[in-house]
Amino acid sequence: MAFAGKPRDAPWFVGKMEREKAEQFLKENGRQRDFLVRERTLKDGYYALSIRYHYSYKHFNIDPKPDGQYGMGVLVFPTIESIIQHYQQNSLFIVDNQHITLGQPVMRRTSKK
Repeated sequence: MAFAGKPRDAPWFVGKMEREKAEQFLKENGRQRDFLVRERTLKDGYYALSIRYHYSYKHFNIDPKPDGQYGMGVLVFPTIESIIQHYQQNSLFIVDNQHITLGQPVMRRTSKK
């Protein structure tokens, strides 16, 4: 199922959420490498990919581009879903020579909205 453009209908999208609440949500509902996408609270229309790794959490900004694409780091993608697909197959970051990819999304239906 494709979610072109805004991710509002995607099951991994949890809406507007602060970083600390995302970490708590991942702690309560996720396992290692599980992730979610949230809208950043201080910048409307800007997103973050949050992932649980061991006992810590990493957050990656996803910024909209003027042409409708999304940037994460130095890479640009047509949709947020394409970012997720890319990092489920390619390294998001490296820890102790281990390449870390995205695991499963933490579904919003478990969210305490």
